Amino acid sequence: MLRPTTSGSRQSASDHAFSDTLDRELSSDGLCVTVDDRDLSPGVRFADADLIGVPLRVTIGKRFEKDGVISIKRRGGADEEDVPSGEAAATLIDHAR
Repeated sequence: MLRPTTSGSRQSASDHAFSDTLDRELSSDGLCVTVDDRDLSPGVRFADADLIGVPLRVTIGKRFEKDGVISIKRRGGADEEDVPSGEAAATLIDHAR
């Protein structure tokens, strides 16, 4: 599972805090989590996620800061699912099982 966020130097404190919290919650439930906070464009990081076969991609960015929403995309799927941040861990655990 990979969670590209806003690029490293542009990542807000709230993005970073939420990423850390979600990482801990998912890891404690036995899920393998990789946070991609490299200072590269989202497109490059999304392409890398596809190349290494990441099954679920979570995007934490502008919509998180504005509306408290994250996006989940299943590998090979066409659509992204918007999820309130409070439901993120439970939704990802459900998708991963």
